[in-house]
Amino acid sequence: MVENGNHHGITVTKAKWFVYLFSDDSFLVVEVDRLKKFIKINDKLTIKTAALYSNNPTKGYLLMKEDVSNLTSSRVYDTIKDAKSL
Repeated sequence: MVENGNHHGITVTKAKWFVYLFSDDSFLVVEVDRLKKFIKINDKLTIKTAALYSNNPTKGYLLMKEDVSNLTSSRVYDTIKDAKSL
């Protein structure tokens, strides 16, 4: 994401994997590149502000369970070659 001219979050991460924690014993591991492709294609995702009234509010994409299902099962995210322009 870009806010106030600064890139942050998923746009600058050097991580290879992103982990969704659903509960204490349930999680999903997704390649960051695949997640970036998903966000690029699905440009109408909700952007949620967390800790709105704090000194450090954070914005991020809110993925619903249908989004996560699509992200993990659709082959379309395998066919796109470049997610770097996100």
